[in-house]
Amino acid sequence: MSSSSRRGTKRSPGVAGAFDDLWVSVVSFQGKQGAADSFEYASSTLDDVIAKAAKVIELGGDVRSVAEVLLRCIIDAAWADGRLDAFLVQHGMRPDTVVLPEGDTYLLARLSSPYPPQFRPCPAEVSLDDLLGSLQIGRRATTATGETALHVLVKNCLSGRYFASQGPDGHQSRAQYLAAAVPLMIKASFCAKTRDLAGRSARRLLREGQAQCGRGAAQHRGTPEGAAAARMQAAAHKALQAGSQQVASAPAGANPVPSKQAAAAACAGREAGSVPQKASGAASHRPEARGGTAGGRASSAWTGPAPSCGGDELEEDEEEEEEEGEEGEDGGEEWDGDEQEEEEDEEELDPEELAEARAATMGYGMYAGRPLRQVPASYLAWAVGEEGFFEGSPGRLEMLGHLITLGRLTHDTGGEVTLTRSTAEQCRMPFGRYQGECLRSVPEEYVAWLCGERGLLDRSAHTRALRRCLLASGRAREQWDRGGLQPMTGSRKRGWRAMDDVEEYLAALTAGGEGYREDVEGSNGWGEEEDWDVDGDYRYDGEGDRDSQGYQAVSGMSGEDWEDEEDGEGEDADEGELEEGEGGEEDDSSD
Repeated sequence: MSSSSRRGTKRSPGVAGAFDDLWVSVVSFQGKQGAADSFEYASSTLDDVIAKAAKVIELGGDVRSVAEVLLRCIIDAAWADGRLDAFLVQHGMRPDTVVLPEGDTYLLARLSSPYPPQFRPCPAEVSLDDLLGSLQIGRRATTATGETALHVLVKNCLSGRYFASQGPDGHQSRAQYLAAAVPLMIKASFCAKTRDLAGRSARRLLREGQAQCGRGAAQHRGTPEGAAAARMQAAAHKALQAGSQQVASAPAGANPVPSKQAAAAACAGREAGSVPQKASGAASHRPEARGGTAGGRASSAWTGPAPSCGGDELEEDEEEEEEEGEEGEDGGEEWDGDEQEEEEDEEELDPEELAEARAATMGYGMYAGRPLRQVPASYLAWAVGEEGFFEGSPGRLEMLGHLITLGRLTHDTGGEVTLTRSTAEQCRMPFGRYQGECLRSVPEEYVAWLCGERGLLDRSAHTRALRRCLLASGRAREQWDRGGLQPMTGSRKRGWRAMDDVEEYLAALTAGGEGYREDVEGSNGWGEEEDWDVDGDYRYDGEGDRDSQGYQAVSGMSGEDWEDEEDGEGEDADEGELEEGEGGEEDDSSD
């Protein structure tokens, strides 16, 4: 493809030729195999790349087009010394300028890089302080999921994306960056309570990250891993303090949580492929989305004035309670069967938002039309493992937000949707001696047996859902060195079998119809087509028993068998056997 058409604009022959030289220099600089042979071009240095980029701009090329080439193609470590930032800023690049077709501004694109702009003091000519200082107030951009630059910064620090190539030293760099950069972002009027389209705020990400790092520090105390987790925990605490100070000093203003109509409009614009508009008065005609923008990737990136962090939901009492919880949490205790307290710190919820979430129903899938409060935990455990289940449309994002508001789902520090502890504990056992009982009631010995049976929890969609529940509830943890799960018991004992002889136990279960069934077709006791046979009623055959969302239903299993027993929530009286849906196959109807 000719360089003159890469951004859909026609360029003069001189500019087009300069762009071709820039592309060749960039490819050669990255050391792509065969680049020098193909273009008869010597290996380039970063100075060569900058010189070629300067030639493009000198001949009349667009600095945004140059920035797009550099952002997309230059290896991450080349941005570390700040020379590329300095060059682009020197030639008119502003942090709020849209540089990528997806709608990302220069600031968003740089913070999405594994090597973000440095903060002062640093040898770089242009730092994060400089970029934020020239950011025009009232112009904010978001990603396709409504994440602000502050969201992106926090997630990349906590997930380990920043400075990953530094190896063990990257932990210290990320901790330093998180502790220093978040206050700078707060000072530049980024609101820590602004939520993305899924209802997450930067403060919530920081609290979850602090708790997770606290658990890691306690678990690996006295090791380099424990020290790294402790540093990150301290950095997250410092960042949270900066956000709390901003909230406490903010005047009353607009609610940072947008209306669902605005969120729907934002998603609709992205799905329609709308083109980013410039700031010439168009901001006043756009609906407001999370973080004060209706745009993002493939949509409008500019907005009107950014909302303040005030409002009725930002009360000082909430901040004091959260800080007390953060200071008192050590995160190192093992699971106790008598403990039912939810670990996640809940943000104060608007009464109207909570009422709307309680009234919301499942919009699709096996439980379409059922109130979200009554959707079984086992179904949610399956759904969070399905890629894209809560993405792709305004309705899906809105439903995810309602489930988060109800405390049934949450996000981990990497941004992935996961179960809350209370939801995981409500999941009913789909098989075995304790079939139908909530996970919280299953004895430790049985959980230890489940974890000890190699491959048991990876055989089907239902068993993988149970695996997620064991992890989210704290009943088990990953064994990264050996694979599988390790049970987390109240005592230090690790019981790997429910009886002394596991074969005797399996034989007893099979004879008593307790849910396990050996099949001669499988060398490990599993049939190739029939994974489970619970009381002659439960079958998972791996074939077409799925609804439009892919959930494998159980033929002959009543809806009540999957229902959760939650306080104050009754089951529908007319709910019985799953009826066959219209226009679908018999197996599909059971979904």
